[in-house]
Amino acid sequence: MNILFIHQTMMGSLSATGKLLTSLTYDLSKNINYFEICFDIDNMGFSSSQYNLSKLLINRDIKKRLKNILKKNKIDIVIYRPDKKIIELAPLLLELQSRYSYKIITSVMDSWFDSTDTELLNTVFTASQGIWFISDAMQTYFLSLFDISAPQYVIANGIDLQYFRFPSIIPQQKPKRLICCFFGSINEQQTYDGLSLIAKVLNEKQFKFEIYSRQYQTKLAEKLLKYPTVSLYPPIIKEYQYFAKLNSADILVIPYSWNKESVHYLKYSFGNKIPECLATGKPIIACGSPEINNINYLKSIGIAGVINEANETLAKEKLIEYTQHLYNNYTDYLRLSQSNRIKIQEEFNLKNKRQQFYQMLLDT
Repeated sequence: MNILFIHQTMMGSLSATGKLLTSLTYDLSKNINYFEICFDIDNMGFSSSQYNLSKLLINRDIKKRLKNILKKNKIDIVIYRPDKKIIELAPLLLELQSRYSYKIITSVMDSWFDSTDTELLNTVFTASQGIWFISDAMQTYFLSLFDISAPQYVIANGIDLQYFRFPSIIPQQKPKRLICCFFGSINEQQTYDGLSLIAKVLNEKQFKFEIYSRQYQTKLAEKLLKYPTVSLYPPIIKEYQYFAKLNSADILVIPYSWNKESVHYLKYSFGNKIPECLATGKPIIACGSPEINNINYLKSIGIAGVINEANETLAKEKLIEYTQHLYNNYTDYLRLSQSNRIKIQEEFNLKNKRQQFYQMLLDT
């Protein structure tokens, strides 16, 4: 079976989509050949200020690459994520479908589009043989907007149990200085406001705050260094080292912003890091708009400290109160997180997620 991915980010990259695709396809390489077209300018070494993404997408070389892949290889399935400007590639993709007889699975990872894209997106849905949603909330939202008749699949990130099979930890006395960790993107649209707010409060409480991100050397990231307890590091590439650091943290941080763009983009999505953080059995501090699905999910399971106030001012008050209570009662919070760890591991078992992904390919 030959699969062509058309996504924002490449497989194997440190981005959310790249890691998700790598996780789901890892054991399937014996039966499947993968081809790829991606448009992530970060992974190509450009910044958004240096490169015009719109010009990239209508560039003849990109279209030529798509045609060459289809011409030289018998592509069975195209997994197409019409993210942002990538929707502009849809007419050509649909036009070539009749010539090369591939099937289309449309993957919907976030609610990026606006009203001007609705007609084209509806055409893509109509031509698809399968729709892959990242969350139940995303599926519900899109089904309310479009009449989708193709089979639907909800597949999120899974947990590789080899990294989480340690026995239940007997809670110890709280450390003298709690170490908090964040693994993820530092960007103005989605995470910075929440990350900056948490950094400020953790600094006031003298909690050490380690941030691991691809954007650790950007000017935006360096603003966080005004808080003495913050340390910036590059992302941890090797899996065993990443999970060792993840499991060793005292507290894990999941921040989002309150701005309209962040809410619009993340409203129905589901974060890759959420299952991994929950599976460690360590306390979590999360903050962001109550309209974001990730925040609602963490709130619903009742084992994370979720600050979901309507704005940053109210959130700061709650965050100060929560972090102090967490410090004073760390053993109790750790015990609660540990007691729910096994349930999370069962729900997000990566083996099951991979089987769902493979079954989607077979069904299509």
